[in-house]
Amino acid sequence: MSHFTKIQTKLKTERHLRSAIKDLKDQYGLHFKDTKNVQGYQGTQTADIVVGTKSKYDIGFTRVNEVFEMVADFYEMPFPKEQFTNDLKQRYGYHNAIEVMAQKDFLLAGEEKQGKEIHLTMYRNPGAY
Repeated sequence: MSHFTKIQTKLKTERHLRSAIKDLKDQYGLHFKDTKNVQGYQGTQTADIVVGTKSKYDIGFTRVNEVFEMVADFYEMPFPKEQFTNDLKQRYGYHNAIEVMAQKDFLLAGEEKQGKEIHLTMYRNPGAY
């Protein structure tokens, strides 16, 4: 019996999603796979982006309308689903914020981690005006 869970996300931009996954690769043992099959317990699902984990099971992301849906068999994952999804959303938000601010001519001066929060210090690009 399969234990796949589908999670609707608010993640829209593929490059930010891929960057967030890369940021978490060491922490969660993630790596991109060259397949469309997400392996779970006694079965597979298809996805647009497939990420391998430290376990024998994968995490997949499929675009559904404007956002990505995450699919995985979290039953056998070596980490809690909530922790992974929270960390993924945080890293996605980080990359999105950096891009949005760059479009408004702000540059990243620094970042400070306080617990689970990341505080970004930005400054306006003096050469933009």
